[in-house]
Amino acid sequence: MFLETVNTTTTCLTADCPALPGSREVFAPWVSFPYTCIAHHGDRCCHAALAWLTGMDQAQLQNENLYLGPRWLRARYDWGPMQHPAYWCEVVRHKKLDCGAQAAVARTVFESRGIECLPLQLVQRYNADSAAHWYGTWQEKNCDPHWVIGEYIYHESCAVVLPDGHYKFWDPSSACWIEPATTSGYGSVAALKVSTPLAAASAPRYWGPHLVPANEWMVVAGS
Repeated sequence: MFLETVNTTTTCLTADCPALPGSREVFAPWVSFPYTCIAHHGDRCCHAALAWLTGMDQAQLQNENLYLGPRWLRARYDWGPMQHPAYWCEVVRHKKLDCGAQAAVARTVFESRGIECLPLQLVQRYNADSAAHWYGTWQEKNCDPHWVIGEYIYHESCAVVLPDGHYKFWDPSSACWIEPATTSGYGSVAALKVSTPLAAASAPRYWGPHLVPANEWMVVAGS
């Protein structure tokens, strides 16, 4: 799920890690994970790839609401394992993108519309069967399944800043908005972190009823 940039290193986690309790420890394995940033060659190839992405989004959006989620991305790119690192010129040609790459692409698309969109890192709760399936799928493709531990997974999405300053969370992997009430059960949000520029970090921002601190992991009430 996590896409490394050229100079990024991560700690590999294994299936031997125990399931984590519903407490602040829920995000401990991923507390220092950087969010995904796709690499750029600084050349025509990546400039052209970005121009194609933003042009496609404008064509799909037409005269619709700028805050509509870019569902066309999920229709074009399936969710699945991919090798790291990756550049923009490579990503646009892939048929499958992991959640980190999908989130990075969606952020770029929202920003091209003039909308503030911030990196959103999540820990979600599923079940042992689903986690084991995803773990095996990533291993089969020689991709690191460090994002799966017990019934919990690390995930990346997008925090869209609304005109009133509140957040809406867009999940590019499932092409839908994440509801603030999804704090229990299968696929529920157990913890989250929004990476905010320092200049805007002092402004209080909410996701539904949840006050979201800037640049800090938080356990979601009800988890």
